[in-house]
Amino acid sequence: MAFRSTAEAAGLAVTILEPSASANGRVLYCLPGGGMSRRYFDLDAPGYSMAEHLAGHGFTVVTIDHPGVGDSPPPEDPWTLTPQVVADADAAAVAQLHAKIGGIPIGVGHSMGGMLTVTAQARQRPYAALGLLGYAHSDHYELTALAAHLNDEEKAVVGHPDAIASELVRLAQARFGRPLPKGDTRRSDFLLAGMQVPEEGLVAMDGCAASLLAVCGLGSMLKCAAPDVRLIDVPVFVAFGERDITGNARATADALVRCPRHHALRAERLRPQPQRRSESDAALGSARDLGGRRPLTRALAAEQSAAISARCPVSGPAHESPRRRRAPGAGAAGCRPWCPRYAKEIRPPCR
Repeated sequence: MAFRSTAEAAGLAVTILEPSASANGRVLYCLPGGGMSRRYFDLDAPGYSMAEHLAGHGFTVVTIDHPGVGDSPPPEDPWTLTPQVVADADAAAVAQLHAKIGGIPIGVGHSMGGMLTVTAQARQRPYAALGLLGYAHSDHYELTALAAHLNDEEKAVVGHPDAIASELVRLAQARFGRPLPKGDTRRSDFLLAGMQVPEEGLVAMDGCAASLLAVCGLGSMLKCAAPDVRLIDVPVFVAFGERDITGNARATADALVRCPRHHALRAERLRPQPQRRSESDAALGSARDLGGRRPLTRALAAEQSAAISARCPVSGPAHESPRRRRAPGAGAAGCRPWCPRYAKEIRPPCR
């Protein structure tokens, strides 16, 4: 069993789960997706709490309610809760908590929370590594299932960061009408994608339903954090399931051009039940590896990147080889090294 405590950090409500056995020195700061509170990571049903499971493996887990969500109060005008404002508030809470808890801070975001984790890292750099769950970046976002839920006016700004920045609040007002509509985490076909979920799981999900941050929710659908993905220069773990509607996580790896290490886990035939051992072990191993044995600094990231390059069997001038990967927008001459040890699951060879 983990030791739970609640607290407030920079005005946000948090729950801290500390391992009952020896801690491994890694602290996971978990940010929920749209319409969900921090309880999403700590569902009140046996075998469904991700936070408790991770704490049992030595991680300190901190779950955080975004401003205006769950137990965190909204500002006077909730329409001001743009992705940048919310990400900065989340980062301020993480910085305050890190000063007290210490350890290696790893940002974990689910869906909209993944977008906000990326935005916070690009703007404030609070984390030594990231874990993105149910979040994917794609240069061909119009082909994803999620994009089918956008109207024509919203689709017109996708891929245009300046247009998104100037129109996001207005588009959110037109779509939702209210800045904090109630989220639906239980019976939504949009979220469950036809899966048969045990009643105890649905009841537990009811307990994490919260207000949706309308501006951030639409921002996540419009992929407003797309430019920020290319600024991430810490190790990243991307996890997605076969039913995810956010697109192919392999595209996220292509956008992580400054990231020294990344790993993707695809949970095939994912079922709404406690994780299978192979999936759990793979995720835990990646989280420990991303955290590193030393605090991750720019110097260490550069050192690790150089070490990976040294071990990679690819060498010589750029060429059309099965072990080289074409950079986005580049021709055959623009291929860059592709390291099979760290990228074999998420970087297909050049075509």
